Amino acid sequence: LDIIMRGSKRINEVVAELLASLRTGKRQKKYESVHKLLDEVLAMTGDRIALKNIKVRKDYSTVDCKVMMDKQKVIIALTNIIINAIDAMPAVNGQLILATKSINDKCVLEIRDNGIGISGENLKNIFKPFFTNKPGGMGLGLSATREILLSNRARIRVRSKEGWGTRFI
Repeated sequence: LDIIMRGSKRINEVVAELLASLRTGKRQKKYESVHKLLDEVLAMTGDRIALKNIKVRKDYSTVDCKVMMDKQKVIIALTNIIINAIDAMPAVNGQLILATKSINDKCVLEIRDNGIGISGENLKNIFKPFFTNKPGGMGLGLSATREILLSNRARIRVRSKEGWGTRFI
């Protein structure tokens, strides 16, 4: 019951902030700490991570990146990537790695899992609306994630191999 209450509260907060930004018509972009953002997303997904006994490793750069973004929308995008990673991992020995580094004044973020991976055929389609392999899935998560990241001037790449896991960069 505690897990449900915490999850409902977090969802309410995210949706309320997102709706408030849509009502005002203003973009809520400002410089944000990438490390703090990742820690927030980990806190939001912490119950799911704990239920599957997933080990989380944070390989954060010694220098935190500050990036201009619409924080609430980027939280939604990163939460979706992490939830997909959690869903793809086994109930035993799951490992989620979050890494950051700065290259040529650009912040590079990598979310890596040791889940089931994505076939080459499916990898070509994961950002297409309504494409899904999840039972009961709608196929909108990754297409929305991609749009959010692009609207925040972020590029997204995915590397995956069946049986080896997936990396979102």
